[in-house]
Amino acid sequence: MRVLHLNRFNTVIGGKERYIAEVKPLLAERKMSSVEFCLAEADNAPSPWAAFFPPRLQVNSPNPLRRLEAAALRVHNWRSVRALGRLLDHAPCDIAHVHSAHHFSSATLLALARRGIPAVWTLHDYMAICPVGTLFTKDATCERCRGGRFHQAVRHRCAQSGLAGSAVAALDSAWMRWSGALASIRRFIAPSDFVACKARAFGLPEDRLTTIHYFAPVDKWPASAAPDHGPITFIGRLYRQKGAHVFLEALSRLHLPGGQRVVIAGDGPELVRLKAQAERLGLAQVTFAGALDEVGVRRLLEESRFVVVPSIWYEVLGIVILEAFAVGRPVVAAAVGGIPEVVIHGQTGLLCQPGDAEALADQIATLLASPTQAAEMGKAARRYAETAFSPARHLDQLIQVYESAIAEGQR
Repeated sequence: MRVLHLNRFNTVIGGKERYIAEVKPLLAERKMSSVEFCLAEADNAPSPWAAFFPPRLQVNSPNPLRRLEAAALRVHNWRSVRALGRLLDHAPCDIAHVHSAHHFSSATLLALARRGIPAVWTLHDYMAICPVGTLFTKDATCERCRGGRFHQAVRHRCAQSGLAGSAVAALDSAWMRWSGALASIRRFIAPSDFVACKARAFGLPEDRLTTIHYFAPVDKWPASAAPDHGPITFIGRLYRQKGAHVFLEALSRLHLPGGQRVVIAGDGPELVRLKAQAERLGLAQVTFAGALDEVGVRRLLEESRFVVVPSIWYEVLGIVILEAFAVGRPVVAAAVGGIPEVVIHGQTGLLCQPGDAEALADQIATLLASPTQAAEMGKAARRYAETAFSPARHLDQLIQVYESAIAEGQR
C-alpha cells in the first residue's frame, strides 16, 4: 500500500508535522510506503517529491495583486490540482491521508475523489469545522460558527490578518462544506474523544468519525530518573492559545527555590510579548530556548523535573504530553480539550482550570514540594504510555481505518 500524505509544510513546525514525521517510518515497517504532497514553502525539508509540490500562496506579499491571487487560490487552488495530478501519474497511491487541507482548497480533495482515491483526514486541528482552525478567538474558546455560520469569523475578525483574512477564511470553510469536499472524505480521525465530540456537534457525520489517540515514542525513548535540580519546562508553539503567558503569571506567584530554572522552548508570534512579560514580572530564572528539533526536545525533557501545559484553547491532545510520559515525566496541565484523556489527575500528573494562574501555581508548587510524588507520577505516566499510547497500537488502528476506507470504495 502506498499512502499519500497531504500537509501544507514539509518540515517539523509543530505537533502535526512531528506526527507525520513519526508515522511514516512506522508505516514503512509494515511494508507501506509514503509519498508527501506539500506546498513549496521556503523552509521545507528536502523531499524526493519536491518537484511536484505546488507553489506556496503569497498571502503576505507586498504586491496587492499577489495577495488577491492568494485569496482566490485559498478557495480554489487549481495549481494544487494540476500538481497533484502530475504526482499521482508518476506515483499512483492507494489512499490519501489528509493532515491539513489549508491552502490546498476543496478542489484538491475533490480531485482525489475524481481519481477514485479514498481519503482520510486526521483532525490535528479544527480546520474542518472552524475557519481559523482553533475554535479560539479574543482570548477565549469559541463555537460561534457551529451550524455553518462562518460569517461569525468575519464579524469577530478571527484571522490574525484581520477583516480581509477572516473573510477569505470564512469563504474557504463555507466552500469546503458546500462543494462536497468534506463529504468526499471517507473517514475523519480524531486524536481525542473530545475532538470527535466537537466534530459531531459541528456537523461531521458520526459514522465517519473514529478516535485514534496519538502515540508516545516509547519504542525509542527510554525512561530516566528526573534530576534533582532540573528545570520546569514548557514546550510548544508560542501562540496565545497555548497559555505560556498564564504559565509566567503562575511563576510570579511562586517563591521558587534558589537555582530553580524554568525553560520555555518554542517560537511564534507571542515570543516578544512573553519575554517582555517575564522581564516585567522579574522572572530572571526563565530561559527562552527557541524552537527545538526532536533531539533537542528529548534532551530537554530528560533534563526536566516535569512539564507544564497551560493551554487555554480546546487542545486536541498534546503530543508533548505523550513525549514527556515517554521519558517518565509527569505533567501539570489545564483540564481543557483532550488533555484530561491523557493526564490523569493525581496519577500521571496534575490538572487545573484553564487560564487560572493561581490554580496552576498551586499545582506546580505541589510537585516541587514532593519530588517523591513527582517521581511516582512519572513512572505511572511511562507505564500508561506503554499500554494506552504505544506506536504499535496506534498503527494497528490507523491501518484498519485505511483498509476500511479502501474497502468502502470497492463495494
